[in-house]
Amino acid sequence: MLSVTHSVIIARPLEEVFSFIADPRNNTRWQSGVTVSEAITPGPLGVGTRVKVVRIVMGRHVESVFNTTRFELNKRFAFKTKSGPIPLEATVSVHALPDGGTKLTLTGQAETGLMGGLFGPMMQVMVKNQIETDAKALKKLLESPPNS
Repeated sequence: MLSVTHSVIIARPLEEVFSFIADPRNNTRWQSGVTVSEAITPGPLGVGTRVKVVRIVMGRHVESVFNTTRFELNKRFAFKTKSGPIPLEATVSVHALPDGGTKLTLTGQAETGLMGGLFGPMMQVMVKNQIETDAKALKKLLESPPNS
């Protein structure tokens, strides 16, 4: 089992951060390797919403479908894979800071199967680095002035 948690402080109001991160269409703007991210169920994001994500992994397009398992407006949402190569569960949570900023925490667990035994430590480092890189990209995007 692979498990990663990473937090980032974003100098933007909680509602703005949550609104952006909860819209799957924005994933291509801050998650490296994501080429498609779209809800495949109608309506706003909530429990039961399914999201299709296509990501380039080692030069190959890998498609996964995620099912939203928890949704609390301006607090957290969680999802797990419904299809894809690796069973994954993740939670995104936000907390308001006294200065008006937001602490965003990303937590994920993946079942790596036999590959985890052989390559577990290397995979842990790769996933941790990817999440940290994506969190930095999200922070930069949200803290940049509009139209920059």
